Amino acid sequence: MLCEKCQTQDATVHIQAIVGKKRRTLHLCAACAAGQGLTPDPAASLAVAGLDLPKLLAQLAKALPPVAAAEPAAEPEAPAAAGATCPECGLAEADLRKAGRLGCPNCYRVFANILSDLLPAMHRGVAHLGKRPGAAAAGGKLLALRLELAGLERELADAVATEQYEAAASLRDRIAEVRQTAAAEMAP
Repeated sequence: MLCEKCQTQDATVHIQAIVGKKRRTLHLCAACAAGQGLTPDPAASLAVAGLDLPKLLAQLAKALPPVAAAEPAAEPEAPAAAGATCPECGLAEADLRKAGRLGCPNCYRVFANILSDLLPAMHRGVAHLGKRPGAAAAGGKLLALRLELAGLERELADAVATEQYEAAASLRDRIAEVRQTAAAEMAP
């Protein structure tokens, strides 16, 4: 992809901004980005303390192409009357239920009780198994063994915590069997 400013060099700096409900992207080469002050001085530290964030944001706003049509100003929504609110991004429980999207990684912790109810209804389960190529049938069996092993280890920890030592001993033996089977699957 070529730089949007000089149209000669490859774009290596990609900047995205969300304005209203539209996403705008700017692709620049390193020289054009440095010319507009959108990259930190190489001599300066790359730490956040070395960046002038207000200046960077102001330059980003100037550098991005203008929005095609002016969007009507959104009315501020009333805060949720009840429910949790993420302290990092400010997402309220009502907003999560309305939009179906989380605002930041911390939202997973804040809304854990809601997500535990919503995820099974939205997906086929709460564990992501991923896709496997058809040629990796042995890998599928190995994945199943790993998932079984993880479940057995959780059960073992629970059995030990609740002092169910007989159940823990049988789980320990089953874990050893699964590990032997997995080792045999991995051997050439």
